[in-house]
Amino acid sequence: MAITVRTLLVAALLALGAPAWAAAPYGPNRAGETLKKSNSLAVKNSPETNTWTALCDMSVGGVDAGQSYSGVVLFQWYRPESVGPATTVFDALFQVDPAHRTWTASAGIYKVTAKLIDRRVTIHAEVNFATLNDEDMIFCDSRIDRDEASGGIVTLFEAHMRAVVFP
Repeated sequence: MAITVRTLLVAALLALGAPAWAAAPYGPNRAGETLKKSNSLAVKNSPETNTWTALCDMSVGGVDAGQSYSGVVLFQWYRPESVGPATTVFDALFQVDPAHRTWTASAGIYKVTAKLIDRRVTIHAEVNFATLNDEDMIFCDSRIDRDEASGGIVTLFEAHMRAVVFP
């Protein structure tokens, strides 16, 4: 089954607010190492079935494997010809820790998974669409936080991604 990428524009907008000393958004881990961060959003069409799949991925490497991590993934779809706001496909809160290394949620057209693998926290979301039109927009907003023993959180990485479907 051949899958062709028909998305010509994918824009990742990273959240502002990193401290001036940070080499990358939200700085080093507790050991002073720079965190390795990545994110992507792609929309693919299968010509055989004429269906669409949106893939949203985010990861932070170099984390403490003995720590708890949480965050949020918000996935939305917007049709320019529609009136009103974007349609929320899902808005998921997750938590992974050494005792619960995998978290998954799925319903209908989507599946989202968060994992703590060695020293990396990953998020992977897949959303299947029966149809997408030219200029439809897909949004995936994600955040990964380190949970503090004091009850607070420290944001390690936040990304706001958008893909626009073109012919």
